[in-house]
Amino acid sequence: MNNARSQTLCNGVSEPLLLRVEEAARIAGVGRSTIYEMVARKQMPGVVKLGRSLRIKRRDLEAWIDGLPINNAAPGTGEPGSDYPQRASRRTNPSTSTGRDL
Repeated sequence: MNNARSQTLCNGVSEPLLLRVEEAARIAGVGRSTIYEMVARKQMPGVVKLGRSLRIKRRDLEAWIDGLPINNAAPGTGEPGSDYPQRASRRTNPSTSTGRDL
């Protein structure tokens, strides 16, 4: 039987409706600190404050993940959607008299 704290899935496994930060981080594939930063910036949906603890609504987290853009850019290109920022080019330090690359 379902209660307010869990949802029984079709395979009979019971999943909590409210997730701890650690659980939300695992589902989203990020670290706990990232979740806390997103909560502080009001970028995390479904945040519930219970006393001093935070919980994330499972449905809101899953809907948010489903709405994220798909990454189609090649990694390392620096293009929007790429996994990694473009690598900075080497620059010449104007304060040195040699003018050699750093």
